[in-house]
Amino acid sequence: MSIINDALKKVQRMREGKEVDEKNEAPVEYLTPPKSKVKSFLAFLCALVILGGCFFFLYKQMNVYFPGPMAKARSLYFKLMHQKEAKQATAPLPPLAKIKVGPAAKSDAAAAGQTAVTQNAPLNIHGVLAGGSKNLVLIDDQVYQEGDEVDGIKIVKISLNAITVINNGQEEIIPVKH
Repeated sequence: MSIINDALKKVQRMREGKEVDEKNEAPVEYLTPPKSKVKSFLAFLCALVILGGCFFFLYKQMNVYFPGPMAKARSLYFKLMHQKEAKQATAPLPPLAKIKVGPAAKSDAAAAGQTAVTQNAPLNIHGVLAGGSKNLVLIDDQVYQEGDEVDGIKIVKISLNAITVINNGQEEIIPVKH
């Protein structure tokens, strides 16, 4: 029982910081956790940097010794990560306005040696950029500026609210909804 009693007294003295080495008669210092949060944070940061370096080294070694599987893994990773973006990019833009192509534009296209428009298919206006000296319009996935011609229709003026064109010799103002 005295062994247990001696052990309990020793533990109590350790908690109070009064433990004395019996051989040297000097106080015993035990490892205690750092009292400063900064030291703890710096130790954690150092461990994290070392661990990151180890993973980077392993990654580089895997590329050297196993280039085929690593290339397949990277390819699969990029497919999975960019799959959602690719689906969104292929969605068609809704038209803001339409330009009806007249019969004169059809015959002009045929006379110029181009393929004639078989239907009276309208041109879809998908976007307008007006500001500064150069105004642009996006018609059927092509960018045009004032003075350009598309399917026999000349673009005269581009503004944010409307596009003025000459179609079959007549000036038309096509309002653009936003």
